[in-house]
Amino acid sequence: MLYNIKLNKNNRFQMVLFLAGLLFLFSIPNVEAQNNSNEKTVELFNLSIKFEKIGWQDFYVLYNEPNDLFLPISQIFEYLKINAKVSANGRSVEGFFLDQKNNYKIDYDTRTLLFNSKQTTLSEADLIFETGMLYVSPRVLESTFGLTTKFDFRTLTATISSKNEMPVSKLMKLDDARKNIKNMSGDEKFDAEYPRKYHLFKPLMLDWSISSNQSQTYTNENRAGFALGAEVLGGELSAWLYYSDKYGFNRNQQRYHWRWVDNNFKAIRQIQFGRIYNRNIATMLYPVDGFMVTNAPTTVRKALGTFQIAENTNPEWTVELYINNVLIDYTKADASGYFSFQVPIVYGTSDVTLRYYGPNGEEQAERKTYNMPYNMLPVGEFEYRVSGGTLLNSVGSLFGGTNSIYGRAETNIGITKYLTAGAGYEYLSSIVGNPHIPFGNFTFQPFSKLVLTGEYAHKVRYKGTLTYNFLNNSMID
Repeated sequence: MLYNIKLNKNNRFQMVLFLAGLLFLFSIPNVEAQNNSNEKTVELFNLSIKFEKIGWQDFYVLYNEPNDLFLPISQIFEYLKINAKVSANGRSVEGFFLDQKNNYKIDYDTRTLLFNSKQTTLSEADLIFETGMLYVSPRVLESTFGLTTKFDFRTLTATISSKNEMPVSKLMKLDDARKNIKNMSGDEKFDAEYPRKYHLFKPLMLDWSISSNQSQTYTNENRAGFALGAEVLGGELSAWLYYSDKYGFNRNQQRYHWRWVDNNFKAIRQIQFGRIYNRNIATMLYPVDGFMVTNAPTTVRKALGTFQIAENTNPEWTVELYINNVLIDYTKADASGYFSFQVPIVYGTSDVTLRYYGPNGEEQAERKTYNMPYNMLPVGEFEYRVSGGTLLNSVGSLFGGTNSIYGRAETNIGITKYLTAGAGYEYLSSIVGNPHIPFGNFTFQPFSKLVLTGEYAHKVRYKGTLTYNFLNNSMID
């Protein structure tokens, strides 16, 4: 159907305004669509991240086209136990990385990264603030913190690795070590103990050797040696015998003894007959054949007792105690920072290290050196040793044709943790005029680095030593 429309001047003007308005209204959505097409679309999704040598953890991350990934730095640092403090508005993160000297700060408002007093300007491709949280690109993590990220879009997984050991790895190792704290008291505990069986006689073992030395310049010599071992009357019978066609069978060159040991019998732990050895005062150039009785154990004492370390640190910090690089104990400081340890006193020189761990990844260490002489006894412990016999000096002797009589008795007692005193008596018949030698001795340790020892032998000698240990493992005697 056709209509004839006649427009006057006024109607024409109104129609032009109407069509212009429609054209403007329809053009606005096209402009907005064009502007939106120029902006990148950011998507939030869940990503599983594998941290090498640590484990897996899920995080919500941001992703936009074409291939930009942004990671929540505060959450990742929290998982790795890296020190990080988020501002109240969430637009900045600061702390220290691995070491308290490595301070850092990432600020979204100024788009800057401060690391070790060096400031770097970040672009929009490095930093995003979304849903109240700060996200950074993997490029920032790698270039600044050495955290390398590999992202797999197909599986929606990523791997983060580093050449540095992360605090969470250290904590995992420390937890394992704390579960296996070594006992340094010297008292080992076992599920079952089987006592030693003593035999009247148990067959012997024999080792032998034959050698010959032939020379055109020197005297020829042929040698033979025998080593015997057996159990007789509940004790060990041992002998080392040597023969030479040049010197014959020289008794002074032979070694032999019978020794009975029972470390559980406190009154007498060792009895020995045959060749004996002593810490004698008199000068003796020949061996002694005789006997020895003592209540000293054959085992080496590991610990003397304990002493207390009581110090202060920051509140709620964890403190570990190491002796010679072995974890012994750990504790947590109270609200005032106070902590204490009962430290075993180990014989010899011990390096005692205290390691402090803060709740935000802080780590500190303190080292001390303690020295405990082996001749120190636990408080109240009494030890004796009695020996006697003949000095094999009859053949070619400087003292005559008969063997000299030798005897020695000595005692020691632990008076305090820092003082051990002893006394004794020694006799050697070949000493003319003064065969009797009473003596006394002491070992005193006023503090851990200083050890004083002294000995007085009546009408023979005065003897004393001073030993001081320095922090650098050097000592003065």
